[in-house]
Amino acid sequence: MVILLSDLHLADRTSRPTIDVSRLMAHLTRVITQAHDRGVRRVKLVLLGDIFELLKSTHWLTDRVRPWEACGPIHRQTVARILEEILSVNAKFFETLAKLAADYDFLDLCYIPGNHDRPINTDMGQEARALLLSKLPLPLENGFFPVNLRDNEHRLFAHHGHDWDSHNRYVNNTAAIGDAIVIEAVVNFPRSVVKRIDRAPDDPMIEFLYELDNLRPLTLKTIFDWVESFMPELRSDEPQFAQVIDEAIDQTRRRLRTLIKQVRFETSQGIGIRLAVVDKALDGLGKFPGYWRSRRLVPASGADSDDNYEEHVRDEFQNPFKAQDYRYVVCGHTHKPVAVPLLITANGGTPALKFYLNTGTWRRVHKAIRDPSKRGVGFSSSDEECLVTIWSEADQKLGYPPFEFYRLSCARS
Repeated sequence: MVILLSDLHLADRTSRPTIDVSRLMAHLTRVITQAHDRGVRRVKLVLLGDIFELLKSTHWLTDRVRPWEACGPIHRQTVARILEEILSVNAKFFETLAKLAADYDFLDLCYIPGNHDRPINTDMGQEARALLLSKLPLPLENGFFPVNLRDNEHRLFAHHGHDWDSHNRYVNNTAAIGDAIVIEAVVNFPRSVVKRIDRAPDDPMIEFLYELDNLRPLTLKTIFDWVESFMPELRSDEPQFAQVIDEAIDQTRRRLRTLIKQVRFETSQGIGIRLAVVDKALDGLGKFPGYWRSRRLVPASGADSDDNYEEHVRDEFQNPFKAQDYRYVVCGHTHKPVAVPLLITANGGTPALKFYLNTGTWRRVHKAIRDPSKRGVGFSSSDEECLVTIWSEADQKLGYPPFEFYRLSCARS
């Protein structure tokens, strides 16, 4: 039995948690306990990436370091400090997992880092890995956590999925533009706004600015629409808020354009074009009208991940040297939980039924809802839960199905 879970994004702050850890751990405890009671011989719990939210920590800003830079002592200290605070803030998560592993000797834990917790699995994460291993019994491969799982018994291939996303991977000595967007825009943008108004960082009036990374799709257009939805109330309380937003946007776009020139990112073309659209509008229209008028020029598509993974999965199944004997390819990253049956023919053989499963996320999400007839945009907020479980042939003899795709969306008021 293999349980796969991803994209918890456990952060290093006590305010604005994006996940109900108690609910998650109660669900995991129930699943594992039931498996034990029904006679399952072996359970592997796979933490399939972006379990820990390292990128959204303000320590990158205060320590004046970035994850795409050459590693030095300060980088190791920063990553260790971020993880140490994640461990402290999310103590219930680690304590429950450690207790489950201690209580059930049939349970193995496996951690595969994603793009948001990637620094743990680099030279910068040397001290952080030791910290994590002091809390949980996790296997290493040559001193690092594995980047994928190949399980022949369950006919399973699993990885986080960001290596299929050119915005969020490090390959051929290039960096991920997604890291720059998270740190320079998602994290720094609210700080830039706070500096320009007489408000505390935790003022409820600006709470929505800390939710940018929970938007879906995460594009410039969606961000502009999200901010706009709060503007009427904000302007009545803070008449100059539109101008403050303009100034913060201006600072953010200039910083990103400078980084694109200075850092060798694998891809930044699409992002650069969209920044140029904003540049032209803001520079040409002036500060105050710039935000209100330029936002309508930003195209609906944007820098969101290429999250249509079905073709990538087909390639995996049809590659005779990689996954021809697997029945399941599982990943996360996209925050879009899916269970897709695929009829695959490999090497001219008989078509076989395979499955692409995405573990989605277990966190708060705000989805843009567009009304073409009214040209308006609203947002649907929910707490998303997703868990994928795959059973071996021996487990199926106990009455289990081949796999289970658990998904629950809890609407938020």
